[in-house]
Amino acid sequence: MRALAGWRTAMRLLALLLFALALWPHHAAAQIGGTPAGTSAINALPVQGVTGGVAMPVSGTFSATLGGFAPATQGTPITATTGGATGTLPAGAVVVVSNAGSTNIAYCALGASATTAAQPIAPGGGWFAFTVGAATQITCATSTSTTTVNLIGGAG
Repeated sequence: MRALAGWRTAMRLLALLLFALALWPHHAAAQIGGTPAGTSAINALPVQGVTGGVAMPVSGTFSATLGGFAPATQGTPITATTGGATGTLPAGAVVVVSNAGSTNIAYCALGASATTAAQPIAPGGGWFAFTVGAATQITCATSTSTTTVNLIGGAG
């Protein structure tokens, strides 16, 4: 009787092992067999811009222009308050607005009004470049107290 119980246990373990082997993933072997020449299964995985695991050549004319912002005119600083303060934009296609205050965020928008939903500019030298378009004014507000906002007009 004892031998029969040991045999049943051995058969159950064998069945469990065969079941586990049946569930073992076989996709790795399929990838290795289906890879293009010169690649391994790892680098043949789909990658954006790659077809069938083989990098596609890119050709054409490429250029980069290093420029940046060219300041031209300085505007009058704005003392932003919780009610907002509006200033005239300095000349330039782009105006860089910087927060010279050390504590409060300035919320700025082109035009005659701004709320705390406008572009946030961090205190202590944070800045944002606005493309001016037809705007002639900028308004900056704070959520508490005041902060000083500087304006520089230019291009780039």
